[in-house]
Amino acid sequence: MTTDEASSLTTAQIAAIPVWLFQYSPRSARALQLSWNAGEDLEYPALDRHADDIRLDDIVLFWRSGRGDTAGLIGFGVASGVIEELSHPRNYQDPDGPRALRKSAEVALCCVFDEPVITRSELKQSPEFADFDLFRMPNRANAFEVAAAQWAIVRDRMEEVMGR
Repeated sequence: MTTDEASSLTTAQIAAIPVWLFQYSPRSARALQLSWNAGEDLEYPALDRHADDIRLDDIVLFWRSGRGDTAGLIGFGVASGVIEELSHPRNYQDPDGPRALRKSAEVALCCVFDEPVITRSELKQSPEFADFDLFRMPNRANAFEVAAAQWAIVRDRMEEVMGR
């Protein structure tokens, strides 16, 4: 999906697109921000769950892990539908250490923010996020499926933040 195609979608069409969330450690989130600021427009997050479910043009949210207001949404993009095995750190707390091949989703980045624009504290107040896997089991492997009602809350808040 091109940027022009994406901007012409109606709210109903956007609401029907599957949404996935990838959690990044603070260090990995910073690397994503630096690559975006350097002009990179693709990201390849590793995933252990939902590899057979992520499709072309699905929406991908990037989340920085942490507590309270240090954790939150730091970016978004669109999945290319390509899942392939790529080299990733075995332990993201040691990105220069041993590496391993892991399934990875290609994502065309749309925007990456320097700080969380929607925080964990903010979303936890919403009843729609009471059963959200990320909040119940934060150490669970990527990717996290975002329900339509949850996506509506995130989307509305993103529109406020981005001034639309």
